[in-house]
Amino acid sequence: MDNQTLPTSQPRKSPSRTREPRSRKLTELTSVVAILAWAALLLKYQLTEELALLVHPRFNLVVLFTSITLFIVGSTKAITLRQKQPIADVQHLNFLPVGWTNWLLIFTAAVGCFTSPQPLNSSAASQQGITDGLISTRVQVQSFRGVERPEERSMLDWAKTLTAYPEPDRYAGQLANVMGFVVRSPKLSDRYFVVTRFVIMHCALDAFPVGLTVKLPESQMPFEADTWLEVRGRIVTETLDDQRHIVIHAESLKTVAAPKNPYEFN
Repeated sequence: MDNQTLPTSQPRKSPSRTREPRSRKLTELTSVVAILAWAALLLKYQLTEELALLVHPRFNLVVLFTSITLFIVGSTKAITLRQKQPIADVQHLNFLPVGWTNWLLIFTAAVGCFTSPQPLNSSAASQQGITDGLISTRVQVQSFRGVERPEERSMLDWAKTLTAYPEPDRYAGQLANVMGFVVRSPKLSDRYFVVTRFVIMHCALDAFPVGLTVKLPESQMPFEADTWLEVRGRIVTETLDDQRHIVIHAESLKTVAAPKNPYEFN
């Protein structure tokens, strides 16, 4: 029997093995894009001063440091990927596949880059019960120093003062000069509204409203909700919804543009 060379079967390349490097490279690329996109978003908030709508100014340096750190990390990963060096595979606990998480981060950063954060308004204030009274349990008065002249008190100063000394009659006859937006209360007549500001302690997620009830002169037409006003008048005491409140009896009402930074910071 003649010796015949039997054909040797060549091993097939596994499709999964050819696809795996491409899939991993795409994942690494989207990871780099996500990191750089969030670095750009944080820097954008810094440069446009929109950061004040999101966090307390005391955290500005933290956000700036985070942005710089993300740029360094993203740039380092991009250089490593360009040089075709394998990036260390770090194990994470993910609720979504890594690729999906990266795309979600990229999409969120893109939306943030091309839109602007909007300040909280009267709807948010009503949901937090500002129409039921001025005092919020989150007003901190531990290091509070009262302003001697009542007309120089900001909305937050009034809130702190009333938290420390809640007796309404104490303030009768004092002059108030405050600025805020209009919140309408279904419990009060059209002659009343609450002039309101939001206060940030750490970030916009923990923002809470403070405000003072204003009584309009009889000849004054009601203002629409979210209208920004400068209100000047004398403090009187009235019983509203079976509770005694201080009320600004308005003597001067001036419509103003919403300030660039509408929040106060506690």
